[in-house]
Amino acid sequence: MENKQSAQYERQEPLNLYDEYVERINMQREAAIIKIAESRQIDFAESPNRALVEAALIGWFSEVGITPVQPLLTTLSTLPKGNTLPRIDYACGMFSYAKVLKKSTAVIASECLTALEAKFTDQGVLVEALGPYVNFCISDRALTDEVDAILDLSNTYGLSDENAGKVAVVDFSAPNIAKPLGINHLRSTVIGAAVSNLLEATGYAVVRDNHLGDWGTQFGNLIAAHEVFGDGRPFSEYSLTELNRLYAQFSAEIKTNDDLRAKGQEIFARLNNGEPELVAKWWHAYSASMLEFEEIYKRLHITFDTQIGEGYFKDRAKEIIEELATEAPEVIVHDPTKDTYYINGPHPVPLRTSNGYELYAARDLATIEQRRNDFDPDLMVYVVGEEQSTSFEAVFKAANISYLGHKKDGSRIAFEHANFGLLLGQDGKKLSSRKGTSGSLVEVIDEVYTHAFDETTKHNPDMPEDEAQRIAEKLATAAVVWNDLKTDRTSSVKFDIDQMLNLETGTVLDVAYTYSRSLSILSRAEDLLESLATVEPLFTEDAERQLVAAFSNFKDVILKSANERAPHHLVAYMQGLSRLHGKFYESCRVLGNNVPPESQKLRLDLHTAYVRIIDRGFSLLNIEVPARV
Repeated sequence: MENKQSAQYERQEPLNLYDEYVERINMQREAAIIKIAESRQIDFAESPNRALVEAALIGWFSEVGITPVQPLLTTLSTLPKGNTLPRIDYACGMFSYAKVLKKSTAVIASECLTALEAKFTDQGVLVEALGPYVNFCISDRALTDEVDAILDLSNTYGLSDENAGKVAVVDFSAPNIAKPLGINHLRSTVIGAAVSNLLEATGYAVVRDNHLGDWGTQFGNLIAAHEVFGDGRPFSEYSLTELNRLYAQFSAEIKTNDDLRAKGQEIFARLNNGEPELVAKWWHAYSASMLEFEEIYKRLHITFDTQIGEGYFKDRAKEIIEELATEAPEVIVHDPTKDTYYINGPHPVPLRTSNGYELYAARDLATIEQRRNDFDPDLMVYVVGEEQSTSFEAVFKAANISYLGHKKDGSRIAFEHANFGLLLGQDGKKLSSRKGTSGSLVEVIDEVYTHAFDETTKHNPDMPEDEAQRIAEKLATAAVVWNDLKTDRTSSVKFDIDQMLNLETGTVLDVAYTYSRSLSILSRAEDLLESLATVEPLFTEDAERQLVAAFSNFKDVILKSANERAPHHLVAYMQGLSRLHGKFYESCRVLGNNVPPESQKLRLDLHTAYVRIIDRGFSLLNIEVPARV
């Protein structure tokens, strides 16, 4: 597939290249439609202990006429004063129900306790009411059931069918062609990939769309820059780096040179009309960009279902704004004196300029139409920086006045701008490729790779170089992605290479080392596992019980991360789980003559369960870590 695509990108003849561009995109659209049609409801595995407790609580809430707030259960970071249970595995707060029931939270918790105690007599669950909470402690027998569920259903544990049957389109990455993929596109790329995976884990059929910036007046400027500042070589012989340099020079010059600005506009008008020679130059910029993008996406384990650029919508954009202006002239306003169109509002967003060019927002509306017609989505999520908030608010407003904002059955499509904060350098200032303060993404990952390779060889001096290189490559990309996703997406992220592999700063190494250690133990205990097949596991330490209780929160964390489009919740969970696992590792030996078989069986099962949950977590975050660190 990759070789076929690459060959297609490299094609220079015939000169009807725009038609080939459209054909390639149509093939992607058809494949995405088939994917949606073939999507199946996720077979999910409910945590048996949470299911038991939640069912009892839901029954009681129903009896008193209340719809409970989700998530129903929470975990407490510390044991509260007055607690009578050995520990608190789950808690249910009553804060949301006092106003409805006209009772204090403590009274509501006490009444809930009275109703539940009898139900849990033979279920292996201890329960108490303490202040506004009803607290639960799971028995060792029930904890064993939890571990069995993870081991038996490892491919589905933590997944849910909450959104089964629904379709989501996630728009992310979206670089401009004719320039290297810059570090400024990192956040959209890695957040979008993780959000797509998380939505899929809750039942959505997800279409991952890379909405490329492959059309617009900048391409007239780029071709003009080659004509004015080039060294005489054909356009097709220029690398992306060289083209980007010419474009930057041209952009600086047109600030004070109206003749150059007019030249760029004149060339774009000819390109927009399909002049073959100009389309061939545009195709070179497009194809060279796609080949380079594919390499970096492969390195980051990023895949897309469609990569439909703005150029695909250049003709429809003109038509759709005229149609919407007729349908809702109070929202899509036409100024006939200048022949301009804009979306009305506190901050008007232009759709067409006076010289007849359709702008980004117009092409966004045409894109919504295509997604609506092809995929009939319930949800469209745009993972784009916060600086685009005004534009998206206007585009969503315009879409919602017409059929664009509705599914084919008439129900509304949910539009979301999953914005994110700035990417900052070590000095705390915004990284900007336009200002030359950030490098290409591949150069940055290469620099992190150098650090990772040095760390790997320092800790493993006898390791063969090729193995150290493989490990360093995985650690480098994992460190870059983890550094971004560990922070709430709405906050700014500091891109500090020196700290990305520092064990003291909450990096991916914290989890990778713990994960690697468990894999090593399981590898050494392969023969032992066979001999313990019929042994009944036995809990003897609190660290064992705390670890299992944390396992059972996995599904809620995935749901919260997906519903809030916030991968940092999953990162925090994996970090916390690994800290608990570290305590378990230190206090609960597995191998050795003095460890009873019942404890060995349980502890090996816990190492296996931990590895499977961390595997799933890394997969959802689009991260691959080495088995050995």
